[in-house]
Parts: sequence; structure tokens; C-alpha cells
Amino acid sequence: MLILGLGGLGYKDSSAALVKDGRVVAAAAEERFTRAKHQGGYPSRAIAACLRAAGAGEADIDHVAVANNPWLALRSKVLDWYGESFFHSPEFRAYHIFHDEIHGTLTYLKALEDLRAGREGRFHTVPHHLSHMASSFLASPHHEAAVLDIDGRGEFSTSAQGVGRGAQIEVFRVDHMPNSLGLLYAAVSDYPGSRGRTTSSG
Repeated sequence: MLILGLGGLGYKDSSAALVKDGRVVAAAAEERFTRAKHQGGYPSRAIAACLRAAGAGEADIDHVAVANNPWLALRSKVLDWYGESFFHSPEFRAYHIFHDEIHGTLTYLKALEDLRAGREGRFHTVPHHLSHMASSFLASPHHEAAVLDIDGRGEFSTSAQGVGRGAQIEVFRVDHMPNSLGLLYAAVSDYPGSRGRTTSSG
């Protein structure tokens, strides 16, 4: 079975990985091909490189997993986090949270819809925090371990706690925006001019 995994948030840090019969056979970040740091958008070059490494074509892909839910409305996120007044406030200068997100996400969605065609029941979205937890635990040598994810933001979640056993991860708790240690770190780092960043790809 061939499973294609897509990471990143659509507007930055795009990446792809290929799993064949339960083993990772290839993985690549789109920025390695474009030479643009934190390259976003649909990771077409990364996908092509992974398929070449496996000697496969797009038609051979059995399942697709997207490590984020890109269908969440951006405006709804902002309203839920900060309220209607945010769009008219001086605090709107916090553009680094949403910089280029709308255009990048729309083009990303179009590419995903093309990839979804003909794969009903075989196209999956994985919660952002669960993607982070799985990338650590499932790649570790441990059969059982506590798992902690502390992120800037991804969809609505900002951190999660759980336990991994075998090939399963049980999530005990998920924290949501605007409660984010990652974004607090970024804000404190930005204040003296060090332009701190948080990772938010799956």
C-alpha cells in the first residue's frame, strides 16, 4: 500500500512524505527545490521527488493524508480568537500570524481538490496536533510513551497531551487559541527584534 502524506499549512513549510507498506520510503520539503525558506503552496516538487524515489506514479497512490484541515475558514478563526473588532484594531499589525495565508491557502485547496478526485474514502485530513504527536512517537523506538506537543498554532489547536501505545495515540487534552505558548514565545522574541518563529507544519 502506498500512502502520500502532505505537510505544512498550505501557505508555508509545504512538504511531502511517502509510506510504502508501513515504512517511510521518501520525504522532502518543498523549500529544498525552490530554495525559498518556508516555501508554501502545494508541494508539487516534493511529491514528484518522493514518487521518483519509490519508482511510482500519482496513479499508484492508494491513500492521501493531509496533516492539517485546510478547509477551516480563516475569517472564522480570527472571529473566534479575537472577535469582530480585531479587523479594525491597531493589533491587526500582527500580520505575521496570517501573512500570505489567504492566497496560499486558496491555491493549496485547489490542488488538494484535484488530488482528492477519484479517491473518495481514501483522502484523509489528520488533526494538526495529532500529526506532530505521530511524527515523534511513531518514528521513535518506544512501544509506549507519553507524548507532548507544544506549537504556535495549527487549525484551532496550540498544544496537546497524550500517550502512544504501539501504532495508536490516545489524546488526553488539547489546548486551543488564543492560549498558545508558541505564539507567546514568538511575541516575546519579536519585541526585542529577534524575530522569533514557531514551527507549525505537520
